[in-house]
Amino acid sequence: MKQSKKRDEFQVVSKLAVRVKDLRRTLLELEDNERAIVHFSGHGAGSDGLILEDDSGKIKLVSTEALALLFKQFQ
Repeated sequence: MKQSKKRDEFQVVSKLAVRVKDLRRTLLELEDNERAIVHFSGHGAGSDGLILEDDSGKIKLVSTEALALLFKQFQ
């Protein structure tokens, strides 16, 4: 992105140790005309989904279906 001609049109926002509700909240904070690229770096469970922490710090599998429904809300 740094070398892109339109690099000034992007804003990089890092979120660490994101829980499911944090992801939802971050997406809800976007303006109507904003677009988002979500990059996940962490543990996955193959095609079963992503592994995140819940509010008590326990690991939780978030299924690909649940993630698809979440992102579909923001199309």
